[in-house]
This record gives sequence, C-alpha cells and structure tokens, in this order.
Amino acid sequence: KLHFLVTAWDNGNNTTEYEIELYPMGTDQLELFNVMNFPNPFESSTQFSFELTLGSDVTVTVYTLGGRTIYRSDPIFFPVGFHSIPWDGRDSFGDDIANGVYLYKIKAVSSDDSVFLIGRVAKFR
Repeated sequence: KLHFLVTAWDNGNNTTEYEIELYPMGTDQLELFNVMNFPNPFESSTQFSFELTLGSDVTVTVYTLGGRTIYRSDPIFFPVGFHSIPWDGRDSFGDDIANGVYLYKIKAVSSDDSVFLIGRVAKFR
C-alpha cells in the first residue's frame, strides 16, 4: 500500500491536505472493475467505462429487461488501465431505442481467461 499526502492552496493561501492510499496491482489474473456508464440516465448517448488488469478484447452488449439482445459492440482490444466505449443509444439496426431501463454486460476476454459484469442503463428523452 502506498501513501501520498497531497497539499493544495487556494487563491487566499488557505491550505488543505488529503491523504491518498494506492494499492499497486501486481496481478496476472484478468479483472474487470470500476464498471459504470455516464451519463445515466442518458438522452442520446452514453459512455461505458471500466478498468482492466490485463490487456483484453472487450465487448458491450445491451439487453431489454426481458433478455433480448438489442445491441452488441464489436470486440475492441484494450491494454491495462482505464478505458471507455461510447454508445449512441441505437440498436443493432441503427434505430433509436425506446425510453426505459436496459441491462448491459461488459465482457473482457484475454488469452487465458474471460470475465464480465452486468449493470443497468436508462434511456430518458
């Protein structure tokens, strides 16, 4: 665990200190974390963001609450770190989706492993 003490000053020379703890990732196992989308709810587009511990091919799939697939991205390779995938709120046929709540699955596949996380996204116009 690494500790950092950050000090900041404003225009009036007032100081604020904040301690930050960082945990180095020394893993060789694929993990997918900090998965979210923003904005949520969205009007016309949103970004699915995530972090990876290993370089992986990542896909985003959006489902209705009934489980019907309405959108699936092509796999995109991302290296280790924080990334995002934009989505224009359209289905696989290029039509705008209806207002409502949907489920999304972000899946990461490396040479040795695969992981996924499921979340909710809402469309509101």
